[in-house]
Amino acid sequence: MPALKKSELLKKLEKIKLLIMDVDGVLTDDKLYIGPEGAEFKRFDIGDGLATWFARQIGLELAIISSRQSPATESRANELRIKNLYQQHDKIASYKDLKEKTGCTDSEICFIGNDLLDLELAQMVGVAVCTADGIKELKKVCHYITERDGGDSAVRELIELIMESRGIKQEDLLK
Repeated sequence: MPALKKSELLKKLEKIKLLIMDVDGVLTDDKLYIGPEGAEFKRFDIGDGLATWFARQIGLELAIISSRQSPATESRANELRIKNLYQQHDKIASYKDLKEKTGCTDSEICFIGNDLLDLELAQMVGVAVCTADGIKELKKVCHYITERDGGDSAVRELIELIMESRGIKQEDLLK
């Protein structure tokens, strides 16, 4: 499906109640650092973190669906107060469980991903988003491609668009 015009995108985003994010390549720069004792480190974007606070302020439910288990991801999800954390290979099973748990329909769900393991899920949601540095196969099925790369405020860009669809500016939430 071709990317939507901004006016069409904003109309679809206005209905979104749940934002699902992939981790590696979306909330991070897709790099993994392994210490000498096997400790795993990931680089997360602070701007994305602030945007998750904005999302909660406007009543948006947040979730992470990642296909790999990671203590770093669990730590970041806790820090951002994201209660819906799924770290298992089967993203579709996670998605179905999340839909049942939240009561959201496909059209009320937005997903942002970047790679092959995100393709099937992207085709199920109401609004599918790919990061600027995501793979071309995913970009072909997404409604929107961010201007920012994963781990470089791509999630913030998306949350700002959701806020714009509702006529809300960041500065309004800081008053």
